[in-house]
Amino acid sequence: MKNKLTIREKRQRAARKLKLKFAAAVFLLLLVIQSFVISLTGSEGYVFRKLSGAFGIRDFPLNACDYDLSISFVDVGKADCILIRSENSNIMIDCGEYSLDGKALEYLKKTGTEHIDIFIASHTDSDHIGDFASVSDNISIGDVWLSSSHKDVPAKTEDERILFDRIKEHGIDIFYPEEKTYKIGDISMEVLSSGGQKTENNNSLVIRMKYKEISCLFTGDAEKQVEKKLLSSGKELKADVYKIAHHGSNTSTTEAFLKAVSPECAVITSDSKNKYLPSRPVTDRLREYGCRVLRTDKCGTIILGTDGKKINILTEKAESKK
Repeated sequence: MKNKLTIREKRQRAARKLKLKFAAAVFLLLLVIQSFVISLTGSEGYVFRKLSGAFGIRDFPLNACDYDLSISFVDVGKADCILIRSENSNIMIDCGEYSLDGKALEYLKKTGTEHIDIFIASHTDSDHIGDFASVSDNISIGDVWLSSSHKDVPAKTEDERILFDRIKEHGIDIFYPEEKTYKIGDISMEVLSSGGQKTENNNSLVIRMKYKEISCLFTGDAEKQVEKKLLSSGKELKADVYKIAHHGSNTSTTEAFLKAVSPECAVITSDSKNKYLPSRPVTDRLREYGCRVLRTDKCGTIILGTDGKKINILTEKAESKK
């Protein structure tokens, strides 16, 4: 009986070693495949991420930590939540709608983000600041940037009241940026529009971020009136990445503005349950322009990673061609 048990143990030990060798071989093969896919497309393979996830190797948000700078467009439905990570700073633009499962906070935790140097509220609609309480109660924040339209103005909505209450409670500084360039570590943030408009959407902070040779335009929910103002201002609008305003609504992204931005990649934050956004005229314009369009309703969370010269695109889900 003892000899039989010893033989069984030896067989089990040999089987475990074989499994480990097989897993290691598969992982190395996946690394080779990933490098090949990235060299051809600049995008990490969906199959690689799924297989590596199946082997317990990688949780998707951790990909944001692999680059000199990454921009995560977190899938929070028809809402904005953007995390910019670099070696020297963490910047968050909006945090989505209030949610019981705390999607914005969950993403921050999964990326190991313990401090946000600057939280930028593009504007104060609920789908941009609604989850601020959850974020600020759990993550330390240095400064909050707000549109000048909210300076010395009392809160008008419940979301604004919660925002200002939490800012006061946690001792966070409020900053009302002017229309100029601010250096944050190795990132330049040029504020192109800082508020003073008639509607909350048009009070959105419009910011052109620059990191080495890579640029990205963040537009909040700014509409045609702001686009017209920016076009006539003579300011530099060209950007490699263009965060489409107002979730792809036809109130924004005019043909003239799109041409001025001339992006290689456009990102739309949207919800598959919303039948009206993004609007067909906007998606048609983007298709005709020929830039790559990434949508959170189809791709899930989108991570753009860069060394300052080249952008790698990673999507949580396989991109739908429909």
